[in-house]
Amino acid sequence: STIIDGGGESACLAFNEGEDENTIVRGFTLTNGWQNFGGGVDCQEDTSPILEDLLITGNEVAQIGGGIYCTSNSTPTFRNVIVENNTAQDGAGIGLAHECHPLFSNVIVRDNEAERYGGGVFAGHGDGEGTFENVTIANNTALIGGGAYFEWTQNVIFNEVVFDGNSAAEEGGGIYSNSSDFSLNLCEITGSEGDAIVLYEAELTIDSCEIAGNNGIAISAEESVINLSSTQLTGNNAGIIAGYTELT
Repeated sequence: STIIDGGGESACLAFNEGEDENTIVRGFTLTNGWQNFGGGVDCQEDTSPILEDLLITGNEVAQIGGGIYCTSNSTPTFRNVIVENNTAQDGAGIGLAHECHPLFSNVIVRDNEAERYGGGVFAGHGDGEGTFENVTIANNTALIGGGAYFEWTQNVIFNEVVFDGNSAAEEGGGIYSNSSDFSLNLCEITGSEGDAIVLYEAELTIDSCEIAGNNGIAISAEESVINLSSTQLTGNNAGIIAGYTELT
């Protein structure tokens, strides 16, 4: 595919002039982007482009969203995209902030590395939201939240998502959620290095999922709410360890 090279000086693709769904980008490799936010793709205020069949690799940012950054009411759609080998302080693969709500469909987020939070996905900074459908989040690393990290956000939705082989040096090999609400439906969390899910003052709705074979606790929660149904917890170091938590 054609390569769009950020030259180590800017985002490979930046949307900041109200681009809508009539803006379609398809079939490129985005690499060597660098800026503070959004090295590969940077979606700013009220933008909603459609991005398909992309490889987003080898990008870096100083702050959030090594591969992809969405913010400020942006609602882009990403289909058939691979996000790999990107780096950031937070959200090395994908960073979501400030009331955005993108859709990710048939996306692979793998082998990204965050210095702090969210190797694969970071959502926070004022209701960074998103919907993930038929997505794989694998082999990402971070200090906290290897696969995904949420803080002060809500309405992050995962449908038929596989979290596999993600790792955290401190907490939440699979997912870490601080003061946030999110849902997992028909998802798998396997092979995490560290607890699969860590909740602190958070709410999790989990239905028809499998949390298996993680090198840590399946769900570790404190002062949280867990709505659990039709879910299997097998082969982890422990099932659910919860303090001051409502479990239904």
